Amino acid sequence: MFNKGIRAQFSGNLTHEPDLRQITNARGETTFVCNLKVAVNERYTSNGIQQEKTTYVQVAAWGDVAVSHANNLVKGQSIIVEGTLESENGHPKMYQRSDGTFGASFNVRATGIEWGRLPRNAMAAVATPTPANSSTPTSRKVDPQAAMAAMATSGKVPITDDIPF
Repeated sequence: MFNKGIRAQFSGNLTHEPDLRQITNARGETTFVCNLKVAVNERYTSNGIQQEKTTYVQVAAWGDVAVSHANNLVKGQSIIVEGTLESENGHPKMYQRSDGTFGASFNVRATGIEWGRLPRNAMAAVATPTPANSSTPTSRKVDPQAAMAAMATSGKVPITDDIPF
């Protein structure tokens, strides 16, 4: 049996810090989702002129691995994502840039994420998550460290080492 949907695999850089949220469904069950924003750069030559095109992808990692990603990824870091394209209407989200041109953003439900090189300033910068007020009663932003502690008390074993494999 195979997974339905359009499979995607790409590499890019995180444009924002990971956004970890705890989601509660109608039955009262909770899970974690880590939302990532990734820029995929393509460089090519057209008529002898060097060109660059950037595609933006919204990535969602679900479950316990979402906590690990939120805890270990930083803005600017390169990652490789494998997953399934998601869309409400079968098309990417269209938007207008500040220069008036149009672009498209894709949504991917991650089935695998490999961590790449850190940005040059990552060792000096310390990512400090800032809790946000809940916009809805079923979703709230959580601190990755607090999520790991909650997983430990619930009997789930969180990933606590620095090695990403």
